[in-house]
Amino acid sequence: MSRFSLLENMASLTGLQVVSFGLTLAILPFLTRTLGVSAFGEVVFAQLVINYAMWVVNWGFYLGATQRISANRSEKATIEKIFAATWLAQFALTGVVLIVYLACVLILPRFDGLQPIYLAGLTMILGNTLLPIWFLNGLEQIRLGAMLQIGNKLIALPVMVLLVRSPETSWIYFLAMGLAMIITGTIALWIILVRLKINLKMPHKFEVWHALRE
Repeated sequence: MSRFSLLENMASLTGLQVVSFGLTLAILPFLTRTLGVSAFGEVVFAQLVINYAMWVVNWGFYLGATQRISANRSEKATIEKIFAATWLAQFALTGVVLIVYLACVLILPRFDGLQPIYLAGLTMILGNTLLPIWFLNGLEQIRLGAMLQIGNKLIALPVMVLLVRSPETSWIYFLAMGLAMIITGTIALWIILVRLKINLKMPHKFEVWHALRE
């Protein structure tokens, strides 16, 4: 990696953190004022639950898969196999997580009356799987990955401001974030498959198991 590329990647990651922090600070006063203390507390708790679900889905792919793709950047066929196996493994984990998540939300008394919030959060879990930042990082497309993640927040923010007007509409916060992630994930996949010309082929089940194990 050249010194310029390293500096560009560092600047991209720094910019992502600065913009994310700034947008979070911008939306927090609005949410606390609009939703009230009790409803805002439920939103924060729901965000934690959804984040845990996404962490399970990510399963360390941001470390292992990124490293393997980076080590094989010059071998297109190899990175195509890694991408297909890892992405399918991530979808398999997403299916398991969604089953457990839905069972908890629909059965446990803790979530009574809060189902709209958590069901809207499903879109965030799906959007997370559709946005393979780990693959872009492995190809050293750090700036592109950062722009897509910033795009999530820039798309969702005006929707929140316009439509979240009461505690009863707090579910829109999660739906806006989830749909924004799905939109940027779709854009990312178009770039990967069309612009970067990555061929997506069905991997062997042992390759998927290897991706999970690694």
